[in-house]
Amino acid sequence: AQNDPALVFWLVCSILMSSMSTTAHIDVSRYMPIPFKERGRDHDGIDCYGLVYLISREQLGLDVPAYTEAYATCMDKAEISAIIRQETASAWAPVEQAEVRAGDLVVLRIAGHPWHCGIMLDRYKFLHIERGANVCRDDVTALRWAKRVDGFYRWKH
Repeated sequence: AQNDPALVFWLVCSILMSSMSTTAHIDVSRYMPIPFKERGRDHDGIDCYGLVYLISREQLGLDVPAYTEAYATCMDKAEISAIIRQETASAWAPVEQAEVRAGDLVVLRIAGHPWHCGIMLDRYKFLHIERGANVCRDDVTALRWAKRVDGFYRWKH
């Protein structure tokens, strides 16, 4: 019985499945109907970081900051880029793509600056919202985003 291939296969699958079960699952349905709102941080409306903030707090139990006082509008490219650079260097730990998991932050460049973000659902899929669009699932390897990924980050605290 010790050399039974079926038993070995079952043991390997069990180990792999148990390690996968520690990965967070994000219920995206709760967030899909939320409209875009400048500096929004609740179910009445959110901006791109507001989505990260809401999911991080509600589903992952992370005490991430709101950053609402750090910028006036989502169009403040310089201010937002500076906040992203400062915060990803201090409060968020960089993560290699191979180590990305649900709940990690993805920062994306728009017009050459880190200016947009989303929350990872797995190693490739992420959830985000943009002005004029609803919350949507996307893929970091999609043509639109593949060359815009600035980095992946995990909350340190």
